[in-house]
Amino acid sequence: MSELDLSSIDLTTEVIRTDRLVLRPFRDDDVATVFAGCQDPDVQRWSKDPRAPQPSRVRPGTLHGGQAARQP
Repeated sequence: MSELDLSSIDLTTEVIRTDRLVLRPFRDDDVATVFAGCQDPDVQRWSKDPRAPQPSRVRPGTLHGGQAARQP
């Protein structure tokens, strides 16, 4: 299997779409949805770190780990 060369693609801003999936950069308005999803026992069962930041404790413009969120 050959490797896919992604060196010319900025994955921090690129949106990847297939028939069943859309991958896009994290946005500040995703926090509440991610938090809610992480409360699902099935997500917790299969995730190594099911914790999510409390929506009220997330500063606008930041992601978990301190990386700045970028708006499309």
